[in-house]
Amino acid sequence: MKFFGFALFALLALAVSPGQAFADDLNSGDTAWMLTATALVLFMTIPGLALFYGGLVRVKNVLSVNVNWAGDTVASPVSAETACRVRFPRPCSSPSR
Repeated sequence: MKFFGFALFALLALAVSPGQAFADDLNSGDTAWMLTATALVLFMTIPGLALFYGGLVRVKNVLSVNVNWAGDTVASPVSAETACRVRFPRPCSSPSR
């Protein structure tokens, strides 16, 4: 029964998603605001998670946990970018325009 509910929710979400309907209404101001809001959320999330993970361990291990967490935070996008470049390599010669 739970699967049916999830499938129904997914189907309704796809049916009412306005992705293609409002594609012509995009403008640079909305895009700039979304990028700014995303950056603000990221800047709030990183210290919050560092404090959260630091609170899970003893005081003597806080630095070690936060350095490990910061390393993972930096390595994740780098590894995702590397995997994307390996999976979808750029062509050797660019097409002439």
